[in-house]
Amino acid sequence: AATPCIVAPQDDPAVEAVFRDRAAALPCPLFFAAENAAIFPTNLVGPHQRGNAAAALEILKHINGFTIDDAVIRRGLLELDRRFGLNG
Repeated sequence: AATPCIVAPQDDPAVEAVFRDRAAALPCPLFFAAENAAIFPTNLVGPHQRGNAAAALEILKHINGFTIDDAVIRRGLLELDRRFGLNG
């Protein structure tokens, strides 16, 4: 099976079309993370971080046999800066 392509939410339909065209050409399944999928807060700053979190959560859905508790996701997203030195 082809490896899926998972993309953070896109504001520009032209950018989204590039992803769609490329995925069709490969071919590979394409999934756009829903902006509202990032229902968990994150301590990273910047408006793009909500989309990044949504993409990460979408990726988790596509890992066969992988499950993770919502509490672990919530804690992990709130500890990103401390654990990885990320600043936004």
